[in-house]
Amino acid sequence: LDAAIDIADTLAAKTKPGDGESSPLPFKVHAETGEIGLIKDKAGDKRSSYTTNWVGTLELWIALGKLDEKRVPKAKAATYKRAFDTMLAWMKKYPLATNKWGPFFEDIAGWSDTQINAVTFAAYIMDNPELFPEWKTQVRGILDWAMRELGNKEWEKYGVVVMNEQTAYRVPGNSHSSRQAAAELRYAELTGDTSGKENAIRQLSWATYMVDTDGKNRYMRDDVWMTDGYGDYVRHYLRAMA
Repeated sequence: LDAAIDIADTLAAKTKPGDGESSPLPFKVHAETGEIGLIKDKAGDKRSSYTTNWVGTLELWIALGKLDEKRVPKAKAATYKRAFDTMLAWMKKYPLATNKWGPFFEDIAGWSDTQINAVTFAAYIMDNPELFPEWKTQVRGILDWAMRELGNKEWEKYGVVVMNEQTAYRVPGNSHSSRQAAAELRYAELTGDTSGKENAIRQLSWATYMVDTDGKNRYMRDDVWMTDGYGDYVRHYLRAMA
């Protein structure tokens, strides 16, 4: 808990309003100097000041703010709430409006839009609809964007479109496909819109083929991916079954 509070304090203190090129907190920061890192792309090096991977941060601030005053004083909880409001306002004004959903993966040198950032935020919206008056339209927009930009039709002849990981690495993954499926099924449950239900169920079935007989998970064309196969992937099945 002490560590979590220290992290939340640091993030809240550094949070800024942000704009179309910089998120309220940057993507990569040098741990010792605090300098914003660089990403390399065809146009040359630029500062790594933008990402949309903020669901965990938003949840951290809110969760700590709900603790009793002995552990989290009111003044500290108010600081978390201000940072939360700043971050949420930025998410609504920029990525939710522009579909600029990158980056996430630390091993990609340049810009890349990612399914994980987009659909994780769609799930967050569905978990907190009171914060998003237009949540049905917004979630539908994110799910459609992901299918349009990262849908992989290699298995469409078998009746399923699965999900590529990101725009810089258009390779289908089991966690990304099952994440999309779980979100689509949740949307169907909440809205009654079952247009994506059949493909979602087939995505879940397809993703099981990434699991070998001994339980290891892998991408179809790559070596074993631990976080994808053993953490992320299983959670989406639990959500889908719920």
